[in-house]
Amino acid sequence: MKYLSNEYRQYINSKGWKQSLRRKIALNLLFGQDVIFPLLKAHDVEHLSYKRVDFKNCKGYEIPVLDLLPMNRFTHRKLITPIKDVLRTIFGRKIGNAITATFLRCCLIFWYAIALSPFFLLWRYSLLPM
Repeated sequence: MKYLSNEYRQYINSKGWKQSLRRKIALNLLFGQDVIFPLLKAHDVEHLSYKRVDFKNCKGYEIPVLDLLPMNRFTHRKLITPIKDVLRTIFGRKIGNAITATFLRCCLIFWYAIALSPFFLLWRYSLLPM
């Protein structure tokens, strides 16, 4: 199991984080769906960066898309976390995190392009026969 600092655990389990507007915005970035597999519902939020988190005071100032993205719990724990750990081992913590963050942001852009296409919108709102 991956090591998580006590400060991180305390922050993630805090009432302030669980009820924060920025977490709710991040969970709904892709209409409440996972950023990699949009057929799955998002339960978790992946931190791409921790530079806007004040662990000492248990406060966060993260910005959705820059720091937070919606993830399904399975995708988050069984896919992204192990991949991130491997990338950190190979390239170091900073570059491994940057590669993962870039990949996830590209997934978000790709799915937004699909979701906002006229064909998809017509199909989604049942205006096209299928």
